[in-house]
Amino acid sequence: MYKNGFTLIEVLLATVIMSFIGIAAYSMLFSIKETEVASNQKTQENNELQRALIIFDNDFNQIISRKYSSEEKININPIIIGLGENSSDDVGVSLIRGGWVNPNYEFRRSQFLKVKYYIENKQLMRKWYPFVDTTDNTPFYKQILINNILSFEIESYEKGLWFQEWKKENTPQALKIIINIEGIGRIEKIYLLPESEV
Repeated sequence: MYKNGFTLIEVLLATVIMSFIGIAAYSMLFSIKETEVASNQKTQENNELQRALIIFDNDFNQIISRKYSSEEKININPIIIGLGENSSDDVGVSLIRGGWVNPNYEFRRSQFLKVKYYIENKQLMRKWYPFVDTTDNTPFYKQILINNILSFEIESYEKGLWFQEWKKENTPQALKIIINIEGIGRIEKIYLLPESEV
């Protein structure tokens, strides 16, 4: 006897096979999308880190030994490092740097900046002032440099010894920055300070 069409079992089997193919295709597309999102996030984190390291280089390579004044104090040391400095959740640092170009003194500011680094809610923050000697009304600018900070340390070097705090009147010979970032790990950089004699 001649048969026309498919049996119920053949139809069910074809449906099951097509379902498996559809699920496999969806899983593959979902996996590709997840990989793309993770890759984009990693690229963004790396770009953020590279930008932060360039800013570090600009600030720490141009530290100058200049005391400054604020609303509360005068003759403040050029570099101050310590736990809780700048209301940091971890270690904080305050410094004066040069190299902020002001061609022909076109702008009403000097070529120096007051810069502060500190941790706030697991973010490495940078606050800078266009004027070195400040009052409560002096404008400042604040930026997030790196997210997901696990720990932030700064050590200062003088005469063969490393110190975790620095409150002396002179600048140290070198600074070591140690940053531990979630998902990236530990990064360490050492800066010889311009006026140091090692």
